[in-house]
Amino acid sequence: MKAPAIPADEAYRLDALQSLDILDTGPEGDFDAIVGLARELFQVPICLVSLIDSERQWFKACIGLDASETSREISFCGHAILEEGAFVVLDATKDERFADNPLVTGPPDIRFYAGMPIRLPSGYQVGTVCIIDRAPHASFDDTDRKRLSLLADMAVTAMALRGLRGELGRTQLTVDRLRSAVHLSPLPLALADPAGRIEEANPAFNGLCRTDPMAGRPAGELLAVPDEQWSAAASAPEEAEVRTGTDGRRLRVVQDPGGMILVGLPEEAPEDEAL
Repeated sequence: MKAPAIPADEAYRLDALQSLDILDTGPEGDFDAIVGLARELFQVPICLVSLIDSERQWFKACIGLDASETSREISFCGHAILEEGAFVVLDATKDERFADNPLVTGPPDIRFYAGMPIRLPSGYQVGTVCIIDRAPHASFDDTDRKRLSLLADMAVTAMALRGLRGELGRTQLTVDRLRSAVHLSPLPLALADPAGRIEEANPAFNGLCRTDPMAGRPAGELLAVPDEQWSAAASAPEEAEVRTGTDGRRLRVVQDPGGMILVGLPEEAPEDEAL
């Protein structure tokens, strides 16, 4: 048996794999769909999305095997990630690299193997989409290679989408925390679109309005700010200050790319208290 060689860029390759934050995660539909499609296309009993860690190959998606991982030293996929294209073994019993491999001499009794490297945009090959049969194959032609390459491309896309979903989830968590902080603030706070219509407001801001702040009316009207004062504030290049007509509360109007932010300033203390 010949163990797979270690790539020259192994440390960086492993960093790229770890950055995906995918090892030892649960089943996901995008990856399960890939192995399902592979089985339909190639009519083989075993299909894998396999990722090559430092000492193991771990299966993100798997059809036909009970195991979730095997040793990298005996893996076929460890050899496949060293190739630019498909790595094909038509009959493992007749291949000196694999004839005495325990995955050939015992379960799952591999005879045929074809694996296409999963190549990240960075260039690092972190695993394979592979198909396995318990009977040898006579050939694996250009059409087969193209199909397997498309499945590997699907795996790269699935990984990218998975990363984007993770980023969106973390962003949404931050937004939710900020929204909670805004709603707990004793100062009036609101977000408005470029036309001045309120999109988000906390209870303190709602208390300044003459009617429902989400009613679609401009903030200046909701707060009874004189038209001239509101127009000047809304057209200010950066920020301006207005005073509500409801209770004389001061508000800072800050321009931002999405519209404007309205921030209530602390109430002025009566002169006798100030002294």
